[in-house]
Amino acid sequence: MDLDTISASIVTAVASGLAQTGKQAVLDTYSALKNALKSTFGTDSDVVEAVDRLEEQPDSQGRQLILQEEIATAGAIDNQQLIELAQALLHAVNDTPQGQATMKQFNINAKNIGIAGDDAHVEGGQHFH
Repeated sequence: MDLDTISASIVTAVASGLAQTGKQAVLDTYSALKNALKSTFGTDSDVVEAVDRLEEQPDSQGRQLILQEEIATAGAIDNQQLIELAQALLHAVNDTPQGQATMKQFNINAKNIGIAGDDAHVEGGQHFH
């Protein structure tokens, strides 16, 4: 499954458990991204609902696909603020052993997605197999 940067960052943060109990950098960045989604699309939007439902069942591939679909349908993948928050979240997740393990599980290679140093950026989609 090919995920965009925003979907990949949310999936890895939630699936690793770091979005709920991770180190402060992950919690803060995840919260900032989720709040930005709420302010951009509304608290009752399909995008925010998809995130909430993924949080309930983080290992569900169906819910991961729904999140990806809602992110694309809403046009979030064209929103630079959301992309930058997602990149920061991937960077924060990658800075933890648990996050690295989850990224490996989903076949996300930090080197391939441009996560390195303080000038982290993500280009292209991530590929989940």
